[in-house]
Amino acid sequence: MAFVNSITINKNNKNYDLKYALKKIIDFSDILSIAKNKEEYWDGGIIIYRYDDFTIVVYQRYTGNQNVCNDIIIGNNKIEIGNYCN
Repeated sequence: MAFVNSITINKNNKNYDLKYALKKIIDFSDILSIAKNKEEYWDGGIIIYRYDDFTIVVYQRYTGNQNVCNDIIIGNNKIEIGNYCN
């Protein structure tokens, strides 16, 4: 599995490192809104946001005793839900 060393976000024709951008420049929902492709799955708990260089997977899973865990995974552009959401 390939890992992503850095992710760059473009805002107003300027590039920012994702970590810096989230702290100072852009809201996470803004990043989700600029995805090239959005895939929503029938279970209602998995949404995959695809970009040119990376992918964001947002999902919910039950951890027992009616507890729900909301997870966000940021990975390379080849990531698939089977890798993490089982």
